[in-house]
Amino acid sequence: LAYNDNKSWDVKLPQIAFALRTAPSDSTEQTPAFLMFGRHPRQPLDLCLPSPVSVDQ
Repeated sequence: LAYNDNKSWDVKLPQIAFALRTAPSDSTEQTPAFLMFGRHPRQPLDLCLPSPVSVDQ
């Protein structure tokens, strides 16, 4: 957060919470989101890129 912008901290809160929830823990080596939901949350970049296609061999 910018130190000189004290009035709009609540606008930045969702991005900060997402960053904390998707950062791996040193002790578990997993993210809090993965431990809670059993899967990794979608990142904004995931929505821009096509899903990987599985190829049966």
